Amino acid sequence: MLDGRQYRSDQPCGDPFIGPVCGDEQDPARTMLGPVQERWLLDGLRASKARWNVLAQQTIMAPYDYDVGPGESRALDAWDGYAAARERILAAFAEGSIANPLVLAGDWHSTWVNDLARDGRLVGTEFAGTSISSGCGWDATVRLGLPANPQVRFYEGAYRGYLLCTVSEDEWRTDMRIVLDARNAASPAYTLAAFAVADGTPGARRLSAGTGISTTVSGAGRLLPNAQVEVRDGAGKLLITRLTDANGNATVFAPPGSYALTVLAVGFEAAQANATVADGKQASVDVTLAAVTLSARMGRRLPGALVEATATDIVLENGLIAVAISAGSEDSQLSPTTKGKPRDLAGRGFVDQLDWLNMPYASSAQPSGGNAWQQRSVRHDDVAITGPGTVRCAGASTQVTGLTAVTTWALAEGADSFRVETTFTNTGAAAVSAWVGDCMDYDGTGQRAGVAGAGTITAGPVAVVPTGRWIAQTGIDGQVYAIVYDDKEFLGYTAGIWNMSQRRITLEPGATFVLGRSVVALAAGETDPWSPLDAR
Repeated sequence: MLDGRQYRSDQPCGDPFIGPVCGDEQDPARTMLGPVQERWLLDGLRASKARWNVLAQQTIMAPYDYDVGPGESRALDAWDGYAAARERILAAFAEGSIANPLVLAGDWHSTWVNDLARDGRLVGTEFAGTSISSGCGWDATVRLGLPANPQVRFYEGAYRGYLLCTVSEDEWRTDMRIVLDARNAASPAYTLAAFAVADGTPGARRLSAGTGISTTVSGAGRLLPNAQVEVRDGAGKLLITRLTDANGNATVFAPPGSYALTVLAVGFEAAQANATVADGKQASVDVTLAAVTLSARMGRRLPGALVEATATDIVLENGLIAVAISAGSEDSQLSPTTKGKPRDLAGRGFVDQLDWLNMPYASSAQPSGGNAWQQRSVRHDDVAITGPGTVRCAGASTQVTGLTAVTTWALAEGADSFRVETTFTNTGAAAVSAWVGDCMDYDGTGQRAGVAGAGTITAGPVAVVPTGRWIAQTGIDGQVYAIVYDDKEFLGYTAGIWNMSQRRITLEPGATFVLGRSVVALAAGETDPWSPLDAR
């Protein structure tokens, strides 16, 4: 039993919950256990005659990169923040004199089975137990990173429970036990999955597929990642929501019974299916989604845990991209000016990571400081669908008297971006000046901003003179949100977690100014997340 809390070096890189690495985590002087405890552990392991050598300790030991794009983001409170110390332990495992090394972990409110490897060779197995009662609010964040982490043999963050380990001379068996409702003392316990490690053979093997539903989602002739599968029981109660993986599959635990499934994906019509689960069996369900051609409608939802739009809002969508524009709902950060502003946005194959797009604002003073993003300066009184691919938002500045703003969102069949034009008109009898532009706020993990020519920005606020026509944000999911302007006559102003454009206009009575731009949601570049924007 190890103490990985009171003797450790301080967490590196500013101690983010999950954040980008900075290099400090690789420092050989950093220690998770403290030098005395680490030496005691390594000496004891090398001298051990036990058949099973088990390290019971607090945090996940296996590496895990949460960023599926070109960046690298890790939970640096765990062993990823102490990479050299971990390497010293794995090097001892690799020597071959330590029989059957295993690691037991916790802390992350989720169940894991991980391969532990050194120089590409499997040297041990890690079992991590979930929490007894506390939820895993970062479950969706972990799931986003699974495609980039093949060392994870099993992961589940939706359920509370414990590990049940049964040990013999020949085998170590771990059963992942869960309950469906940790708030109910009468909730029955189930075995989510079971894995075994054979004496003398590193690595865990799964003993059964388990009880539940395996859903495979396809559309447009391909398997669909990030399709949202909602599972409801016979009474209509939501059991679980799960996104499909890179292979279009979502596998969930479900007790024996009958279930109704609803499947959502960006660029595709929703579909329903049914499944009947028998004890100890996986019910297999194949769902094929029909592509959206072009649509503007209410009552539609985008997939993802961060969606905020309601049935009162308008979803403008084709087969490649979708946006939910407020037509009635309010965001606390923008209220009472949320109407006409996008609340959700995603490209096909992704889910929403956006908080909102404040498009546009029209302020009497230049926005500055840490709250520059909070512009409640254009209020739309009329938001309407004006065609199969168009939405019109009409309103006025709340700060500049006589300045109206009419924004039109247009989407064409097969287009991968929205064309957005705002016409500002001075309806007053005297000339007016205003600072106008757009602001985006990103809610996903690993948020960072980009302005053309300035690279990646993670802190601020800082003013940037762009060399190109775009401002953008991204996170760990490999999706980039960008506003691409018709010209580069604006100032970028960003703090990393939000990003905005600023330009000053002066209009004589009756004069107009048209702010033209495109809004995109697309895959990040392989080495530079912003590289796809330079060609737009």
